Amino acid sequence: MTCCVADVAYIGFICNYESASQLAEDDWIQIEGKIAVHDSVVQIDISSTVPTEPASEYYVYPF
Repeated sequence: MTCCVADVAYIGFICNYESASQLAEDDWIQIEGKIAVHDSVVQIDISSTVPTEPASEYYVYPF
């Protein structure tokens, strides 16, 4: 962020999570894991999740 919240650019990470099929669309979770490289791609190997409430304000839009 260089100036204000409108300048924030979000990025997404590829995550490996064995129980991903148990997550529902639009679930909000807090994750814990390790950053790893698989086939030259940086990813997060998730070791645990905790359900959480959506942020009160956020700048994430579906593409």
